[in-house]
Amino acid sequence: MSRLNIITPLTRGENLLALGSSIRKAIELNNYNLPVKWWIIIDPNCPPLEYTLDFFSIFPWANMIVANNQAPAGHKHRNYVLDILEKNYPDEYFYSLDDDNLLY
Repeated sequence: MSRLNIITPLTRGENLLALGSSIRKAIELNNYNLPVKWWIIIDPNCPPLEYTLDFFSIFPWANMIVANNQAPAGHKHRNYVLDILEKNYPDEYFYSLDDDNLLY
C-alpha cells in the first residue's frame, strides 16, 4: 500500500506543534485514504525542542531524526529522506512541508 511521506527540515522548533496540528487537520478534513508518515529532520542549529513523549501520542505518524550537520534551507536534510524513500519505498508519495508553512 502506498503512503504519503511529509518531509520537514526543522530549524524553527517553536512551529512544531502548529505543523503537526495542520497535518492532522488536513488528514481529517480530506479523508486521506493513504497512511501518513511525517519525517522531521532536526537541524543542529534548531534550539532545544520543548516537547514531551506526549508529542508522539498526539502525532503517532511522526518520526524525528537529528541531523549530524547543518543544511542551509534544509535541502541536504530533505534529500537525505528522499534517498531513503527512493531506495526503500520507491512507489510512495512525498510532500515537502517547510517549517514556516502549514498544510491545509
